[in-house]
Amino acid sequence: SSYKDCNTLHLPMERFSPVRRFSDGAATIQAFKTQLENNSLIRQLKQECEQLQKMYAAPQDERLMEHTQQQHVLYQQEQQILHQQIQ
Repeated sequence: SSYKDCNTLHLPMERFSPVRRFSDGAATIQAFKTQLENNSLIRQLKQECEQLQKMYAAPQDERLMEHTQQQHVLYQQEQQILHQQIQ
């Protein structure tokens, strides 16, 4: 006698697999994704987001960036020394 799961119902002639493959729904997912990307409202929102990022992005001052990098290196060195002292 073979074990049958009483919680599943399928026709005896039907090929049955309790596991769904990704490819079973891949076409539907891709079609939905394409539809979303083609939506003009989403395109408008993406453009608006890019414009806002350009408008409000902080200008990068090289001297400030160098100073910040130096501070970061000093902090890392300090943390290593503290860690070695603890051990």
